[in-house]
Amino acid sequence: MLALTFSGFTTTPQSEVKVVLIPDEETLWYISIVCGLLGGGLMNYRKFLAAVPAGLLASLAITDITLAYVSFRQTVYMLEMLIPLTVGSIIGVWVYKFFYWIIYKNR
Repeated sequence: MLALTFSGFTTTPQSEVKVVLIPDEETLWYISIVCGLLGGGLMNYRKFLAAVPAGLLASLAITDITLAYVSFRQTVYMLEMLIPLTVGSIIGVWVYKFFYWIIYKNR
């Protein structure tokens, strides 16, 4: 949703927007990093060494794929946003399984 808001796809007319939530792309990436770290840590706090990198990479992948997907679009349907979400989630699951296998499987 942050990438869509940053790209200008909002439901409210631009004249009614009073506050700019994401002023530049750097802020978007910082918010994505923080949300990914928190989401990964909350996903499985007991196995945080595997969950935090997975959450971070999933969040970054979802943001990057969303920005790439909407860069050539004039309109975007919310159902289409399942594409970047699914791809980013699959990446996150793969990273989680990889780190879980490396760190926790041998214990």
